[in-house]
Order: sequence, then C-alpha cells, then structure tokens
Amino acid sequence: MVVNPATEEEMAELPQSTVEEIRAAINKAYNAYLKWSETPLKTRGKLLLKAAELLETSREELVKTMIAVSSKPKGIVQLHGAYMVWIRYAFSHLTGAERSSATT
Repeated sequence: MVVNPATEEEMAELPQSTVEEIRAAINKAYNAYLKWSETPLKTRGKLLLKAAELLETSREELVKTMIAVSSKPKGIVQLHGAYMVWIRYAFSHLTGAERSSATT
C-alpha cells in the first residue's frame, strides 16, 4: 500500500510478489544492466535525453504526484524538476545528441 505521508491517505495498493518473481526481476535487471553497459555513450545519451524529454512533458502531473508521496513543498519538487532539465541539457551536449522535434 502506498500512503500519503502528509494525510495518511491510501493512494494505491501494490501487489505482493513471490520470491521467484523477485529473483526473476533481479535477473532481468542485471541482464539489462549488462546490455546497457555495452551500449555506446552517444546511444545512451540519446535514450536518456528522450526519457528526460518525456518526463518534461508530464512535469505538472509528476510534481503533483511527488508532492503527494513525499510531502515536500511544491517549490522543492519544482527545483528537482529544474535539475532534471539541466540533466537533459548536459546529456545533449556531452553526447552530441539532438533534442527531438517533439519538444521544440
């Protein structure tokens, strides 16, 4: 169960996982890590840039959710959002990746 710490209101119910499901998830994550570590830096940068752009398009919804689950003030949550934009900027310049036309 996910509970809003400020209001103690139940926000969501989460399913219980078996030991086997947890082991399978860990193995999948490890295999994904191995594949990711072999991915060229420029490709990783482009993928992370796209992920950051998708997060930017959902910023208001993410701010509301983060406030609800963390009880942090809106200004602090928005500061985290600004940091996310900086990360996108850094990835685009460090890897030479271009911003997609979806956000321009």
